[in-house]
Amino acid sequence: MYVMLIELLVYVLLILIQMIMNKKFSTLVGCLAFGTAFSAVAQVSNFPVSNAYGQVTPCVTGLTYRSFGTKSNATLGSEVNKIEADKWYQLRVGEGKNQVLIQERDFKTGEVTLRIVDADKAPLNYSLWQISYDKKDGATGGKFTFKNKETGLGIIFDHKTAYGKDKIATTATSADLKASILEGCNVEWSWFSSNVDNTQKLANEILYANFHDSDKYIVLKKSSRTAANQYGLNISGNQVVAAVYTAAEAGNKATSCEALTLTPVVAESVVLNAKDINRMIDAQKDGAAGFNFMTPTGIGNRTAMSPEDNSTLDTYKYIAVEDETIVNALLAKAAASLTTEQKESIEIAFKLTDNYYDQWANNKTGGDWNNGQSRETLTGVEEAYKNYEKSKSSTSLQDRLTSAYNLAVALLADYTEYYPEQAKIDIDGWLDAEGEKLVSDSRLDASNYLVSTLTELLKIDGLAGQSAYQKQAEMARRFPIRLQAQIDADPAKNDKYLMVDTARWEEATENPSNSPELYLANKKPDMKNGLYVDARFNFRLTYFPTEDSLLIEPLNASVMTDAEYKADTYWRNSIVARQFISSSDITTGTKGLSASNSELATEEEEGPVAVMLSKLNTKDGWVVTAGGVDYIKGAVNGTLHTCIEFDHSYPYLTRTTLDQAVYTIQLVTDKAPDLTTHRANGVNVVADMSGHVVYDEKEASQNFAHMPATQWVVEYTGCEEDPVARVKVVNREYSNVAFEGQLYKADDNVFIINHNYDNTLGHYNSEFACSDTLKFTKVDPVNTLGYLNPGDKVIENTFKLKQFFDYGTDPYYLNAVKQGKDTLLRAQAEGSNFELVPVKVNWDAAAYESTNIPYGYTSEAAGATQLYKSVYMLKVKDADMINNDRVFVGINKNGKYCVADTLDRNANYTLAYFTLKENNHWTADNEEGHYYALVRTEYPSAYPVDKDDVYTDDVNKFAGWKYVFDDALDKLAIEQGQLDAKVENLCQDRTESFILEADTMPYYRRVVGLKTEKFYSTNNENRTLGESVIDGVTYMNIFSAVEEPERNNEFFIDTAHVNVSSMPTYLLALDVEAKKTAECNHEDHPAIGDHYQVIDYLQGRYMVDASVDSVIPAYLKNSVKPFENVYTRYAFVNAIHYQDTLYIMDAADATIKYDRDLYDGKNVAKKVVLKEKAYDGASIAFRLKDQSDDENFYIETKGKQYGYAANGNTWVKEQNHNIVSTGRGYSETGDHNGNWHQNVYEDIYQALLLNTTAQSDATANEDVEVSSVTVIAGNGQVTVAGAAGKKVVITNILGQTVANTVVTSDNATIAAPAGVVVVAIEGEDAVKAIVK
Repeated sequence: MYVMLIELLVYVLLILIQMIMNKKFSTLVGCLAFGTAFSAVAQVSNFPVSNAYGQVTPCVTGLTYRSFGTKSNATLGSEVNKIEADKWYQLRVGEGKNQVLIQERDFKTGEVTLRIVDADKAPLNYSLWQISYDKKDGATGGKFTFKNKETGLGIIFDHKTAYGKDKIATTATSADLKASILEGCNVEWSWFSSNVDNTQKLANEILYANFHDSDKYIVLKKSSRTAANQYGLNISGNQVVAAVYTAAEAGNKATSCEALTLTPVVAESVVLNAKDINRMIDAQKDGAAGFNFMTPTGIGNRTAMSPEDNSTLDTYKYIAVEDETIVNALLAKAAASLTTEQKESIEIAFKLTDNYYDQWANNKTGGDWNNGQSRETLTGVEEAYKNYEKSKSSTSLQDRLTSAYNLAVALLADYTEYYPEQAKIDIDGWLDAEGEKLVSDSRLDASNYLVSTLTELLKIDGLAGQSAYQKQAEMARRFPIRLQAQIDADPAKNDKYLMVDTARWEEATENPSNSPELYLANKKPDMKNGLYVDARFNFRLTYFPTEDSLLIEPLNASVMTDAEYKADTYWRNSIVARQFISSSDITTGTKGLSASNSELATEEEEGPVAVMLSKLNTKDGWVVTAGGVDYIKGAVNGTLHTCIEFDHSYPYLTRTTLDQAVYTIQLVTDKAPDLTTHRANGVNVVADMSGHVVYDEKEASQNFAHMPATQWVVEYTGCEEDPVARVKVVNREYSNVAFEGQLYKADDNVFIINHNYDNTLGHYNSEFACSDTLKFTKVDPVNTLGYLNPGDKVIENTFKLKQFFDYGTDPYYLNAVKQGKDTLLRAQAEGSNFELVPVKVNWDAAAYESTNIPYGYTSEAAGATQLYKSVYMLKVKDADMINNDRVFVGINKNGKYCVADTLDRNANYTLAYFTLKENNHWTADNEEGHYYALVRTEYPSAYPVDKDDVYTDDVNKFAGWKYVFDDALDKLAIEQGQLDAKVENLCQDRTESFILEADTMPYYRRVVGLKTEKFYSTNNENRTLGESVIDGVTYMNIFSAVEEPERNNEFFIDTAHVNVSSMPTYLLALDVEAKKTAECNHEDHPAIGDHYQVIDYLQGRYMVDASVDSVIPAYLKNSVKPFENVYTRYAFVNAIHYQDTLYIMDAADATIKYDRDLYDGKNVAKKVVLKEKAYDGASIAFRLKDQSDDENFYIETKGKQYGYAANGNTWVKEQNHNIVSTGRGYSETGDHNGNWHQNVYEDIYQALLLNTTAQSDATANEDVEVSSVTVIAGNGQVTVAGAAGKKVVITNILGQTVANTVVTSDNATIAAPAGVVVVAIEGEDAVKAIVK
């Protein structure tokens, strides 16, 4: 009985201890003087533990997204008057509310946003913020930056993507808007005037940013959207949007736009469960936790202390388990305190109490004892019943019986007070004394019986002891953690747990009262020494977020008394092995004794009871201990000096960006190659011929700088000042956006974390793969190569198409082969010659004609210039330069390529249109080395559009052309076996490519200029061009040289621009003289500056097109008339040719004296600048008719290079024995004066075909005798004999100089290209030679 009373007193003290705990440890924290309360508000984390998004990884990193199992304390901490950069804070939203601002990552897309949630729902790390201020404490006007503990990101928004006033209301909560993504360049925020306020707390201010020195503000606002994101934290709460206001709209400090107000508050402590510990507060997936003892300084400024730890916390890692061994043992003791009969009697008493209350509360027997007038006894019953119901959750039978007794007394009082006579009447429904049957009894008798029964039960001797053990069990439940030491690599062998040992560090020399520091040890719990010894294996771990520090409290860390120590008492026989010790147990007679744990240490000098560092009397340095006192001189009692951290890091995904530029991309991976998708380290990420994004290994024969499908344009999507700007990555050829969003850094490479993108690539998608790490390499320089576009080479040559095979060896060509009724294309050793005929895209010939079709993605910011492609028909070689015959490549009904006459085309033949797309580049056997795939297209068509890309026929709205044809149907491939050319799917890995081996086919004749020649009609060589004077005007005309031999038919061929390979232009003139200007001696003009220069020039009567007003001088203006009032004529005008300009004089006999006269325009009527490959009214070109005939030609006078009548080209024509232009027109006056409208363009076949003696007398002999000089053509060379000391110039058929030298011997060998060359030897006639 005496022992039970003692135990009862102990647990009454426990109740008192719990009542004063709030006051006791108000400064107990995990580091020096941080001042955070823990006992009153420390809350066990019970957030549903789940790795985010099905434990997915952020794609390539290999890291699993951290879980968010540890949640915030439900109670927010106190406001502060100083924001310290080395602490973590929570941001309270609004005034007096229990809501915090958190970051939330969408684990599917990787995007991070802000959300406002209730504190009890907030995942801890997502709610913690480190806040920096850019001025010293107390200085005003600084800016605040933030860092979230979970993501490492700040509060960062892009003003370019923020919502504008049209979407954001000025009310506190905006519309149902999607949360703004954390991105951009606004990272610094105005908030409080400084980070310190000595007069009041820092609370309830708006966060705003004035970006880029503009007059606009960006603020944070609530969206009305609150639904939880199933791919995120799955917590409901207002999403946050970024909003932009003008300064006027925002008001002073943005107070007019109802933006969020934020308050930094201390993050209250959280008691950790086993999962929290094993994940080290969500730093890892379930595993072992490590611990570091750190210097007690601010976060980021700590260093490891490396104390002596007896091979425990600072040496090993631990796995936390939640163990109830001690709780169950205490409950067993509680249960053993009562007999079975006593327990049964107590349970019956509880059943009776429930039944008797129901009798009172229910109106089953007609007596309404619950509803009635307001009376004191009724209120007493209601209060007693509430306490009784509450006591049912208690493990103390004594508490429950006391509450039942109080309820029974209240019932009896109410029956006695309210109609006592009625209460004496028997009613049914009462349980009998055994709690089994229903019997009749009066209300008063039944209530008296219940009070009497409960009174007797409360007198049971073992009840107090049972209650004490129950309360000890309740306390033990608050220390549920055991830490299994991970000593052995084999987990099965790790059976030791951390405990507060019974031995002290200075056991050998010091009394417990002088040196209470106990060892920590790793041992096996076995209950052999009793539950109070095994209780030393149990701990409570509390995390203090603001200080980022742990408090590790043992359930039992008491030390025996000095007397017991001196008496060499065995530990199992000491008082601390028999009970928990509270402060009340420590007396003068028990000197050295210490409280078992923090909850029992009610005296300040006895706490806190925790794992700590201590300095011993006999040792230098710090030791890890429990049982000591961690006091600091001058510190408030209860402040813990020791700082313990989890041994972990919070690795952050590092955002990055790239320069805006054009790149090639390679895959970086350490995984084995995938033969199906070709995924392997170092392969390139490219677009296939259908635009799908695939892996492709760059071959040695490829140059990706020539292949836009392998190139990627990177552009910023938001603020360009953002150092980690989000990007858009677009394929340069196909314009598909392969990725848009945030890039992340992996060494020198990048990756994405958006799971909306597939995990691999293939011939089915047009986006990047989420699982890839990518290496971007700039394309430098960026060019416009990719497709073959028309040029002189394409137009002026025929080609053999040599197949690319085995890097240039074993050449095969496309060859037209007769096969039955078809002529098929096959790859053979011999090849056919083809012409590439550009297909013109026509809408209105007068307004638009193009063979270069724009394609691909352009970006000024990235330097991606416009790309062009052209569509061709493939025509079997034809010698006629004018009449393009009709034999073209097409497809037969079997999908094979064939050759057919377009006039014979039927349902079995489809004319083929191609683009030539570079696929290989190999210069081993060809200097240019471009090998092209033949990609079949539809016929190209387009229509005019306005700026909105909508069709328009309004020239004032015209903005460009919209192309409406499929430019990639399939590709030409070579079939195995017969090697037939066939149609192949674009996505097939193998792509055939061909190089164009040119055979020259010039469109224009090159003549030797600066000499006189005669022009004859090929239809009648007696008819020759000459001049005739009609009404005082000299015109070009034609006559019979036989009938009129005295007439002048010699024309001077002057050169306009002949130093071009494709279209040399000339001037025709009569009576040309080579002249010089006079020497200047300042006699007849003012002596201003230097003397005039003496220049050489030509002057004569030059032929011009009379329909071109810019070449007709005034003295002829009224005299020049069209032939038959419709045909343009060619007139001769007095002109001077100097350098690249033809000066048309203002009179038939006008000339110049000094060079200055030309510059000043003296006697000059018109000035015509002669341009390359262009007609100006004076320049002409000699258009060839047949490739095999370089003697017969047309004189072309207007239009464009390679043009026809449809292009506005005109030629010299004979009309009724007169020379006119094929261009016809009209005017109001019937002459060329006023407005001459040339509106009819006759076909070139109406023109006059001519030849001339200006052609060289060269022959195609291999050995040519010229005077005493001999020219011998050899293999890759020309030998010139008998020309020592003479200048030799060799040109190719295009007029390009390939050699220009003075030979020093009579047998000189000069290198020359294969083909026809012209050899000109000083003083001799030019000769042709064929070089092999």
